[in-house]
Amino acid sequence: MPKSLSLRWLEVFQLIAKSGSIQKVASETGLSISTVSNHMRSLETALGVELVDHSRRPMGLTPAGEVFSRYVREGLTALKRGEAEIRSGNWQHATALRLALIDEFDNQVAPELFRFLAHALPRCNFRHFTRPSHEITAKLQEHKLDAGVASRPAGKTEGLVEYPLLRDPFIVILPESFQGGAEDVVAPDRTCRSCAIRETIQSASRLRYS
Repeated sequence: MPKSLSLRWLEVFQLIAKSGSIQKVASETGLSISTVSNHMRSLETALGVELVDHSRRPMGLTPAGEVFSRYVREGLTALKRGEAEIRSGNWQHATALRLALIDEFDNQVAPELFRFLAHALPRCNFRHFTRPSHEITAKLQEHKLDAGVASRPAGKTEGLVEYPLLRDPFIVILPESFQGGAEDVVAPDRTCRSCAIRETIQSASRLRYS
């Protein structure tokens, strides 16, 4: 009978696939280098196939590792999403909560939010952090926070469950001489167009204040 796969093995494999270094994974998880290496070898032995090329530095995935990595990533993401939903469904039983808010919310939103939470969760011990959005996202992915309120990052947020709260409108000021359409201005995936926004706004400012 095939040996059951350990969730810890899968988590270690995912981290090695991401960083390519057993030493980095050991530092991130607090495990010893030998323990991380043993987890990786145990997973490969259970599957009967090599997942990483141990002779390379940084370590790279084998073809089998590339395929398996996609399933591991999807599986762990689904587990974390299920855990988050279960926890949110029984949040009245929570005893500890690490919550971070962006700086802009600290003065006005935070006091009212924590009054509400203190009433709803009388047995919970709160730890409140104020951080920039990119730090909140990073700490959530590192499992150093339970929840956070931040602006949506430009890249992917693997392993996180997102609940939109607010929509923040933006206005782009253009000079009367601008002849392009909206698609020529708002295109975050095109560096040249992002530069065009800045140049156009500067031009409009000169027209307005000169």
